[in-house]
Amino acid sequence: MSTKPLLPGVERDVPLTTRLSYALKHQWAVWLGVPVAMGLIVGLSLPSNPELPAPLNIVSPIIGWTYFAAWSVSFYPQVWLNYTRKSVSGLSLDFQILNLLGFVCYAVYNVSLYWNAAIREAYRLVHGGNSPAVHANDVFFALHAAVLTMVTLAQSLAYPSSRTPPSRLCVAAVVATSGAVLAYAAALYWAPGLHPSCLNGCTEGTWFTWLNLLYLVSLVKLAVSLVKYIPQVGDAEPGALGGSVV
Repeated sequence: MSTKPLLPGVERDVPLTTRLSYALKHQWAVWLGVPVAMGLIVGLSLPSNPELPAPLNIVSPIIGWTYFAAWSVSFYPQVWLNYTRKSVSGLSLDFQILNLLGFVCYAVYNVSLYWNAAIREAYRLVHGGNSPAVHANDVFFALHAAVLTMVTLAQSLAYPSSRTPPSRLCVAAVVATSGAVLAYAAALYWAPGLHPSCLNGCTEGTWFTWLNLLYLVSLVKLAVSLVKYIPQVGDAEPGALGGSVV
């Protein structure tokens, strides 16, 4: 019978618990290997971009899907950690709420610029005929990130005894920002003589357009990205126990 180790440095007769312990200690290799493998497989299996010269038409999708996989995989260790501990202590609820706002905005921006023909045409009119630089992996990442952030927030509700309530400042900021964006969208939709399909707001040179609404949404995402880690850093002591480092 072969005595070749199942894992480097782990003999066949070593107990299963030891093998699992070894695998967990080297989980970084899994979290690193999965995105690279997915990027190669998906990037090479999809048709190359005819607008890019070789070899960029092959390299670009590989990098794009590796980026998508790396960021997407990064959400799962925290979800798994919360589940195994049955606790979200050390994880800032402010961070998760801001994260959700940011990723919902990011999803709206990418989905609109990728699938909405009227908005894509408006973008081309404003940018000299150039199409939006939004790809399928951008859309899938934004949607996936929003869903996984919702899952993490759901865990906060499932383990209420371990969570720290969100701050009033965070709640007020999210409500005010969301209200402003929704008010802008409602005004665009219901303004007299203004139909959602209008490419430039039905008034030449106006800033009141659906495309500018997406720019506003993108600025919200940028602002969230700049400040969302502050609450988690502020939770320094418990955060060392409850935040995944992957």
